[in-house]
Amino acid sequence: MKLCSVLTVLFWLLSVTILPAQSDLQFEHLSVEDGLSQSTVLSIGQDKEGFMWFGTEYGLNKYDGYSFKVFQANPKASAYTLNHLIRDIYEDRRGRLWVGANGLNLLNKRTDTFKAFLVDSTRFTYLNICLAILEDEQGRLWFSAGGGLNRFDPITKAFTTYRSPQLVANLGLARDHSGTFWMGAGSELYQFNPKTEEFTLVPVEQALHPFPSISALEIDQSGRLWIGTNGGGLFQLDTRHKPARIVSYNPGEQVNKEISNNGIIEDRSGYLWLATTQGLQRIDPKNNQVSTYRTDPAVPGSLSSNQVYSVYQDRDGTLWVGTDNGINKAVTYTQPFHPHWVTYTTPATRLDENKINAVVEEEDGTVWLGTEKGFYHFNPLSNKFRPISLRVNHSQTRPTSEKDGISVRVIQKDKQSRLWVGTSLGLHLYEPTTSHFTFYPYQSPFKFLINAGLAMDKDGKMWLPGRNDLTGNGVMAMFDPEQRQYRYQEYDLNDSHGLKDGYTMGVAADQVGNIWVATGPWGISRMDQKTGKFTYYLPNAEEGGSLKENDVWSIYADQKGIIWAGTNQGGLQRLDPETGAFTTFTTHDGLPSNHVISITEDAEGNLWLGTNNGLSHFNLATKTFRNFHTDDGLPHHDFRRSVYSRNGRLFFGTDNGYVDFHPDSIQDEAVARPYTLLA
Repeated sequence: MKLCSVLTVLFWLLSVTILPAQSDLQFEHLSVEDGLSQSTVLSIGQDKEGFMWFGTEYGLNKYDGYSFKVFQANPKASAYTLNHLIRDIYEDRRGRLWVGANGLNLLNKRTDTFKAFLVDSTRFTYLNICLAILEDEQGRLWFSAGGGLNRFDPITKAFTTYRSPQLVANLGLARDHSGTFWMGAGSELYQFNPKTEEFTLVPVEQALHPFPSISALEIDQSGRLWIGTNGGGLFQLDTRHKPARIVSYNPGEQVNKEISNNGIIEDRSGYLWLATTQGLQRIDPKNNQVSTYRTDPAVPGSLSSNQVYSVYQDRDGTLWVGTDNGINKAVTYTQPFHPHWVTYTTPATRLDENKINAVVEEEDGTVWLGTEKGFYHFNPLSNKFRPISLRVNHSQTRPTSEKDGISVRVIQKDKQSRLWVGTSLGLHLYEPTTSHFTFYPYQSPFKFLINAGLAMDKDGKMWLPGRNDLTGNGVMAMFDPEQRQYRYQEYDLNDSHGLKDGYTMGVAADQVGNIWVATGPWGISRMDQKTGKFTYYLPNAEEGGSLKENDVWSIYADQKGIIWAGTNQGGLQRLDPETGAFTTFTTHDGLPSNHVISITEDAEGNLWLGTNNGLSHFNLATKTFRNFHTDDGLPHHDFRRSVYSRNGRLFFGTDNGYVDFHPDSIQDEAVARPYTLLA
């Protein structure tokens, strides 16, 4: 493709600060078939015009989003220009692009030609081998080389060389907040003080001997130095703490041992990305979680190779990964959520195991899932789902209709952190250490479909609305986890203060002990625990502040005591229990759909709503909605009633997997993004 003209247009867009997805990165692949000069991509960079640059073992590549322009050494040229092997790419604060090969190579953007600056006129001396480039406040460039650290002044074109104590390739270069450089030299780590021009060896504790060879260094936003090695995995050091102390870092024994040269970056969300010989790894230092992305021919959009040499995040948040089989690109900025599937499918496919009815997260970050196909345990560290059979002791009476793969509708942790699993047949107490269930069946002929879930009150008791299958009467069951007993209250169909309909759609407990029930034909009802009597809230065309629709699908009591109800076609309803007045919010106010299926509250007191047309954030202060769809990384547009919150993190079940996210990670900000217009 011929580039006729390039116009750079800057404009402000609404952007999303995001957390990269843990298990769903979909990679696009670019290879030699697309014009890449060679398949092994050692370095990646972006210039201020928005072009991407890729250094390979045989040439430099400029990518405009459509095609590559290749720069290679010309052995017949009288003046030395550029070496084939491109180890680093760096743009300085003035927008000049420097390429690390043999020496520093400066791009003339008008002519697309390079000029080389050599430490030593002997072209291939080890001091000319440019391994990693950084810039200081004076605009001087520093690069590590074989046997030392070089400083280059772009104004005077003069080099100053500081030979390291070890005559080895100095892989890894970082600069901390004080201006001190950190450099790897074989299996040794050095500090270099530019003021005193002295190297200081960082001691390694005896327990870490023999220390592996250093391959990569990165200093994160908090001042931690991350040390990647060949054969020893990852280490860390607090640069703000004296004396400096190197500590091994390998949560869950998940970090790969072989980290590539310059193969560590921190993204703008604070996550570390590692280029390793066994795939791409993402590390969440706050939660000590490791996610690994590998090639899998059976999974479309997986990495093109497990041999990863380089990783880079551009200004838009797009992740670029260099391998020995070309370039991989993952558009993370459009996916602020973390979707998960028991079995990966496209949104158009709905498998029973991906229909998530219930979700609960443990303290260790593992997740319990209730699906239409059964009970599952998910370990994010290994990215594996484990099915758990609901079989119990044969001595207990079991209905013959239940089979393995029964639909799990509820998962509830009690005040003792015990795990209760609810089905249409009863509650099951699960003991994770033994994988043993104890079954507590419902009393016949009472039936609890528990599509509505269950509500746990402030005393830890569990409430389940249901019906008598023989008479059609409504039934309210209370289960005491301590006594392991049910208590049932049956209501005559003609009782004006009874439970009118056993096919309930939602149940919630407020802070004062009331139990709220959402039904189809009977709107919203409130049960007083002391009397067992129900008060009903129904639509009334003559009253402006009444419920707008009686077909209520979800109900939620917030921390302030306000009741929120999601209806089938009437949108979101707000009930003030003190006044009995309702306020209605619909698509006219910004909802993505009037069918609201699930509701929860975040740490700021704002609401998150699952609908049949995506997820919506409702800001109570501004009364505005912000909507999210599959384009934002949601696994499906159709949400289910399952919703869960722990430590500020939210979990929603959908018809095709579940999604988790932290609301604080999804922030609106105006970001100037460069766009290159090709004519």
